[in-house]
Amino acid sequence: ALMRASRILLKQARRLAAAQLGLPEAMIDFTDGRFRARDRNVSLDVLELARLTNTTLQGAAEFSPEGPSFPTGCHVCEVEIDPTTGNTEVVKYTAVNDFGTIINPMLVDGQLHGGVVQGIGQALMEHVVYDEEGQLLSGSFMDYALPRAHHTPEFAVHSHPVPAKTNPFMLVVLNAILPLPLFVAE
Repeated sequence: ALMRASRILLKQARRLAAAQLGLPEAMIDFTDGRFRARDRNVSLDVLELARLTNTTLQGAAEFSPEGPSFPTGCHVCEVEIDPTTGNTEVVKYTAVNDFGTIINPMLVDGQLHGGVVQGIGQALMEHVVYDEEGQLLSGSFMDYALPRAHHTPEFAVHSHPVPAKTNPFMLVVLNAILPLPLFVAE
């Protein structure tokens, strides 16, 4: 839907750029955040076009996939258990996932680490206690354990993206120089 809506916005913006440059739309190309006249040395970037036209562009679209999309992953948790005391420690956690195209690796790692630590807390530490009437008895941090940094294992996070054949949103053009709206290559 984002790709289709972006194409609608790009078509509207191309029409405005053509009018500003005094050329037919068919002679206007859009590359690297600029509307360029074919066979002429004139162009406008998106911000210039916005200042000159003072126009709001709007685009809406819908997308229904042809079939399901199946993200995949494999997680391996190494656990050491003391046979005498039953004390359990997670010593290493390795995850390989199909995250797709990762824009911010640090954010992906943080999300995965947070989810894993929450799972460790639920499995090994949190002891939620209710009375016979359903009243929560372990309702404060005085009697409810949460994992802390020393409870967390070493993490190894890997990405193995596999293109989804059921989703056309494969190529996203990101312009890191200018704070532009997201445009998708045609």
